[in-house]
Amino acid sequence: MHVSARRALPFIVLLRLSLAVSIALGASAQAIVETNPTAAAPAARTDLATKPAPAKVDKALRERAAQFLQYTVDRSYSKAYELVAPETKDWYLSSGKPQYKAFKIESIEYSKDYREATVHSRVTRVLSMNGREVSTELVVADLWKFEAGKWMWYHDPNVLVTPFGEIKIDRSKISANPGAPPIPRDTSPAAAQEAAAKIDLDASTSKKELFFEEGKPGSDDFVFHNGLPGVVDVLVDIVGNYRDFSVEPKHVQLEGGKDLTVKVDYKPSSNSSPAFVRLTIQPFERTVQIPLKFKNAAP
Repeated sequence: MHVSARRALPFIVLLRLSLAVSIALGASAQAIVETNPTAAAPAARTDLATKPAPAKVDKALRERAAQFLQYTVDRSYSKAYELVAPETKDWYLSSGKPQYKAFKIESIEYSKDYREATVHSRVTRVLSMNGREVSTELVVADLWKFEAGKWMWYHDPNVLVTPFGEIKIDRSKISANPGAPPIPRDTSPAAAQEAAAKIDLDASTSKKELFFEEGKPGSDDFVFHNGLPGVVDVLVDIVGNYRDFSVEPKHVQLEGGKDLTVKVDYKPSSNSSPAFVRLTIQPFERTVQIPLKFKNAAP
């Protein structure tokens, strides 16, 4: 059972249309990207500092990054705008803004001259699911550079920052490869949705449906497989007869290539009715549904 991604993040569109990258998204093509150490398939980097940054430099960046993230939490985007590098301001104004509830800076990677850096932060976001809010955590990467005496946040058009890490676009390889499609000019949400509709997420379940004997308590389980190379959030709930059916676990951060066993318990009441298990896969906002059915009465 495969999940069809009709809605996905814009970075998938770029990977699909411009890079033809094979990252277990149901596509098979020549990889023409470089991935940093935080991604699922690490690649060696030679531009990073090998010694800790000077204390003054590190303190200044941490304060600046914390300020930017706090503005994002507060949704004070006009204030965050003041911390954006001049060449990125137009992009920042037109881009979608993440919604965080909390953050914690975990690590910083500096360039050899300590004038550029990638700040890795663990953020808490809130997802709306079936009328209720569920908190989840995700590690994000922000790019910073030191100019005019200040650390400035910026967007690099040659780097895609994804839930699986940073993916650097090697444009020389793209131009040298006659079979590679050009970088799309239209990366709007509408274009993203249209292109993402053609992608199948490599996620599957061991069973297509579960059966129970009506009126008799029982349990069954199935296995969900994450075929992606990076971590996804899997939110699990019961839709329909949630009084008689329960499910565990309800929220798991599942690593790439790993399996999750989902257990369903049935404790019948006087008026039982069918239901289904719903798995919501974030950040792709895709769902998998496993019907919970009653066996036909014996003849």
